[in-house]
Amino acid sequence: MKGDTYEELCGLVEKHGIVFKSPNPVNWPASYKEIFGPIRAIRYQRFDDYCKAGEADSEHQSKLYTKKRAESLANSANRLFAQRANEQEWRYTLERDFLLRFGSEVVW
Repeated sequence: MKGDTYEELCGLVEKHGIVFKSPNPVNWPASYKEIFGPIRAIRYQRFDDYCKAGEADSEHQSKLYTKKRAESLANSANRLFAQRANEQEWRYTLERDFLLRFGSEVVW
């Protein structure tokens, strides 16, 4: 399998019907549910729902800024992926903007 491309490995997973399952959350201890429940709930958060009109002004502006930055990062990543850029190009293009997030608060 060494040397197989990601696409080839995905094809083998599909061909052989391999499924990766996580433990059923129903069987989790209460403390796990409390910790991991909010994390699992993130999957239901949709990009278009993150910042909607009608929210408090200061909160809305912060969310709007965060959403625009996320959109910009996603667009840059798509462009780099299409160009088959190397790691240095990825880091040069994205690292500054990505790390900027840690200098500002994010409103959930």
